[in-house]
Amino acid sequence: MIRLRGTKSNRFAIGARVKIGGLAQTVRCGSGCLSQSTADLHFGVSKGPVTVTVTWPAGAEETFEGRSGMRATITEGGKAEEVELKPARAVDKARPVPTIRAG
Repeated sequence: MIRLRGTKSNRFAIGARVKIGGLAQTVRCGSGCLSQSTADLHFGVSKGPVTVTVTWPAGAEETFEGRSGMRATITEGGKAEEVELKPARAVDKARPVPTIRAG
């Protein structure tokens, strides 16, 4: 998953193009009446290192090295940071989970 943040271009990097290997995607805004699509880009790439090329709406092009399966936020101007997904909430295993019974 790649998330872009524009600084010189628009904030949400709408119109930016990301290439990983032979795959390319463009950040879009909305896909229909009263709807919004996610700005996160998802790529299915094989294992190993990957090269991520971003062409920003302002015209600048930047290249980053990464790994397959990474989740990264890339900020226009050369900053890329990999992020870890965290659970929505911690589960207390000492406390039993309530069950709902039908009937």
